[in-house]
Amino acid sequence: MPLESDSLPKPLSPELGFSLSPAELEEMSQQLQGCAPCLEFIRSLETTVKLCKDLHGAEHPAPLDPSVHEQLLRAYESVRASKQQASNET
Repeated sequence: MPLESDSLPKPLSPELGFSLSPAELEEMSQQLQGCAPCLEFIRSLETTVKLCKDLHGAEHPAPLDPSVHEQLLRAYESVRASKQQASNET
């Protein structure tokens, strides 16, 4: 899965103080090919960026109740720990 320059969140690049040349993008793409968790993260990031762009101008929902936020955070941490444990077993 080669990286496309438009798959990276361009608005973040200036804020982070870097930008990638086509050669750097190609090198990064080559290095990521053997890293399944990296590719999964990139796909997730691409989906997140797309969803955020789709929300532009949409009505925003009310903030989550703190108890719901905590429940979601615990679920996320549980999944993350399970993935870490599984990767340690391989």
